[in-house]
Amino acid sequence: MDHLCKLGIVFFLMLVSLTLTLLALLTDNWYRVHTDPNVDPEVRRRYNFHFGLWRQCYDRMPADIATDSRYTKEGSSCVFIYQQLVKKQEDSLDKDSQLRLHLSRTVLGCSIAAAAMTLFSVLTLICGVWPSGRHHQLNRRGCVYLSTALLLLCATMCGIASGVSFIAVRDLDNTVLRRHDLVPSSMLLLPPAVPAYASQAYDWSFMSHWVGTALVFLDSLLLMCMLRTTYQFVEEGSKLHAVDTF
Repeated sequence: MDHLCKLGIVFFLMLVSLTLTLLALLTDNWYRVHTDPNVDPEVRRRYNFHFGLWRQCYDRMPADIATDSRYTKEGSSCVFIYQQLVKKQEDSLDKDSQLRLHLSRTVLGCSIAAAAMTLFSVLTLICGVWPSGRHHQLNRRGCVYLSTALLLLCATMCGIASGVSFIAVRDLDNTVLRRHDLVPSSMLLLPPAVPAYASQAYDWSFMSHWVGTALVFLDSLLLMCMLRTTYQFVEEGSKLHAVDTF
């Protein structure tokens, strides 16, 4: 396959992975909670929602949360949950709540880092392969591919850490924290622990995050393969140059 064709495929996959990563980061559909229609109406209002890394959106906003202007905007059905991750008096929280807080910070921080490194790798590849003299291209191509591949590997690790931490938070909610009563809206850390009678499911933003992470890893492997081919070209060129000089 022609080298430019391979490079085009890698670049296209990088753009797709970046789009999926940003889509997951900016949307509110990582997880969905739903209750049966036969449940008490107030309980249904409180436990019918979906959330992402920044907001938790209700089908119908509970009255006690709607009145808290720190987390909501007038006329909105969403609660801002990222504000709960800033520095606070963590000593007042029990051990399980502290663990939940740290895992939630890891989810958001690693997801942002993954998106930033994927974006930076795209810019690195564009700048590195920008048309120039053939001699300069051969000299710098290997460094560009190696740098981009390492950035993508770091983005992959951050994406995996974010996704695994999100799963860990949900597992913590469904095991340890479920035995506690619903925390008041003034003590929101992230979406509350969900009772056993509510159905739960990972939503499409969460799936988008994992697909984007998988494509980032695939891109890094393809660039490593192209790096090997590039060094073979450089080695053959050096041998030919030595023969000509002789």
